[in-house]
This record gives sequence, C-alpha cells and structure tokens, in this order.
Amino acid sequence: MNKTKEELWQESEDRRLEYEGYCRKIIQGLESQSETSGIRAIWELVQNARDVSDNAVIRIELTHNNLIFSHHGTPFDYTSFRALVKQDSSKDRADAETVGQYGTGFMTTHTFNRLVYVSAPYAVKRGKDEITGYVQIKDFELDRRKVDSDEGPALMEKQLDEVKEFWKRPQQTKIIDDLTSFRYELNKDQIEKVSSYLDNVVRLLPFVLVLNATIHKVEVENKYSNEHYTINKSKSSTTKNFGLANWTLNTEFIRIYNHNTGEDNTLECSSLKSNKGDVVIIPPYPTSCGNVKHIPSLFLWFPLLGTEEFGVNFIFHSERFYPVEKRNNIMLPGASMNSVEKGRENVQILEEMMKAIFEYYRDEEHSKSLSLDMLTLLPCWVFPYILLRKYWGSGGNSAFVMRVLPCKENKYFILSDKKHRKC
Repeated sequence: MNKTKEELWQESEDRRLEYEGYCRKIIQGLESQSETSGIRAIWELVQNARDVSDNAVIRIELTHNNLIFSHHGTPFDYTSFRALVKQDSSKDRADAETVGQYGTGFMTTHTFNRLVYVSAPYAVKRGKDEITGYVQIKDFELDRRKVDSDEGPALMEKQLDEVKEFWKRPQQTKIIDDLTSFRYELNKDQIEKVSSYLDNVVRLLPFVLVLNATIHKVEVENKYSNEHYTINKSKSSTTKNFGLANWTLNTEFIRIYNHNTGEDNTLECSSLKSNKGDVVIIPPYPTSCGNVKHIPSLFLWFPLLGTEEFGVNFIFHSERFYPVEKRNNIMLPGASMNSVEKGRENVQILEEMMKAIFEYYRDEEHSKSLSLDMLTLLPCWVFPYILLRKYWGSGGNSAFVMRVLPCKENKYFILSDKKHRKC
C-alpha cells in the first residue's frame, strides 16, 4: 500500500527530530566543557580502553600535529559504533566494574578537535552473538564540527548511514589488526597544553594501575617534549592482614621504563583494601608521582580532577562512591533527596575507610611512616573529616596517631585516647 504524502512527511519529520535530538545532546556536552576537560579527556580515553579489555594495553602518542590514542581490545560492532556516533553509552550498566556511567565522557575529547579519525576492527553480525566476519575501519570521520548548525541533523544521519554500510566492505574470517585508535589533529597552541596533560598522566598512572586490575600496560610517547615512558605492573602484588576484619594491606609493584635513558625503576605502592571495593592508597608515594598537594585525593578508578586541594594525605577510592556528573568530586549531602541519600552513603564509606586507616596506624611500626611533613596540608572539605598526624611526646620519641577535626576559622580539635584539646 502506497503511503500518502502526509505519512511520508511525518516519517521524514520523525527522522529529522530524532537526529536533531542526538545533535542537541552532543551540543550540551560540548558546551559543558571546562578548563579541566583536556586532562579529563585523556583519562576518559584510558577508561574506554579499560572497559573493553580484560588486560588493556594502551599507547598514547603526541606528535607535532596529532594526538593519537590507541589500545588493543574488543572490536566495535554495529551497536557500539552507532552508539559512538550518537554519543550514547553502549556499556553494560549492570556491570559494577564499568566506569562509564553517563555515556557522555567521550565528548570531552572534542576539546582537542571536533573531528576525530577513528580506526578499528569491526565485527559484522547477523545476530547478537553471531559474527560472520570482520572488516577494518580506517580513519572514519567522527565529525562534530557542524553539529550546532542547521546542517547538523543531516550530517548525523549521513554518518549513521555510513555505519550501516560497514558490513558490505570486504570481510576477513579473523581480526587482522586488533588496534583501535582515535586521532586528533592539533594546532600549535594546543601542543604545549596536551604535552603538559601527558606529564600529569605519567605522574598519576601508578595509582591508576593499582586501582584498575584490567589495565596491564600504558605507553606514553611525547615527541614534543622528547619523553617516552612505559608504565606497567611488574609482578604480582603481596597481601597480608593488619588486624581489621575484611581489610588487607596490599603492595603493588609498578615498573616505569624510560625509553630515552634506559632507566628502569620499580615503584612500590601500598594500599588498604576492603572486600567491598574500597581502597586507601597510603604514603609515602613514589617521588616520581610528585608532591602530594598535586595528587587528587579522590579516585573512582581514575582521578576525580579538582580534589587535589582537599588537604588529605591519602588517596581514597571506592567502587561504591557516587560521583557528581562532572566527575570532579563525589556527591555530598545536598538539597535534593537524591543527593542527600547518596551523599550520606559517600560519607559513610569515607568513615569506614578512615576507621581502616586508624586501625592500620595503631601499630607502632606502621606509625613510623607518618611524617611531620603531613602537617602542611590543610583541610577544606565541606563536612568534617579526619587527618592523621604524628605527635611527638615530651621525650621526643613516643609517637602515636592523632585525630584532627577541622572547625571554623581555621581552628582544629586534636583527639587521641588521652587528650581533647584545641591547637
């Protein structure tokens, strides 16, 4: 039965509105970018690689005109590639290990360029679990340059139509090249900024590898600054109890290899881990990670940028954390019922982690690692929390853990088993 002109127009209008909706969502993401979007974008790419591999091997390369991020992992299929173009999340939301909770994180990478060249293996399917072959996608243009113009919806439809035609390309019976890459062309003004972002990534990667069991190795080659590192887990971690039920003391060994100098160092990172997915990385930190003042205090698998100034000498991570959407903090008790409940849960999680810290440092041998340098950090959270301090008795030798709670006007209360006084 032939359709009427009215029906044809309505179908055309439905398609236009559908693609317009996709564009609107992308525009909102682009407009919400901030001064931290550039460094966050690098971590978003690492996160994406982590989510599609059980043993992620990642390479980040900065040339004099391109940023190229590549990783080995699961090939795209029609569902996941279409989601990339539409900017949806195709990840399994029921998977507690999946980091991408919002599906919009990839948009931060458009701070580098609104045009991204995507190369990757692609699985051709006849059904959800029936693969008929593989094709190699080379430099697919994921183009957001006109997404906020009248041409945006039509260009979105064109890109999605191209994805529909992937299956018609010459197929192979197996994956020839399992490397997925995203390439961003950069201008001269961007190169120096991106170079500094990579410095930050190298500095924090040891902590990221401690928290992410499925990331095996990350190679960072910065041709602008002539720096080239490979960071990977060098050997199995050690685990032992320290006196608190359901918590263990873990030591991870992270290898950093400098390709330019041949220097090969293995760093030791210690952390307290619970059977609930909570982790507290404890000092001292490797010197290559920089001053603790410049290390984010909160992680959710990856650093929550913006928490560097929290004045805490420890790194707190929990897969139970509820982050804010911009991923620069965790939710705190607020005005809405949703934020009140989730904020309270976050506070409860932090209290459990603080209990673990105090239990660990109750051991005199462990408390010896506390340094007076830790006093230089000042608290600034909006709700009270506890710092660890090292207190020297009148004899100068006895050391025990003090609890310090911030009060108003930069005053503090020190609590111990014996004292409760103002300092």
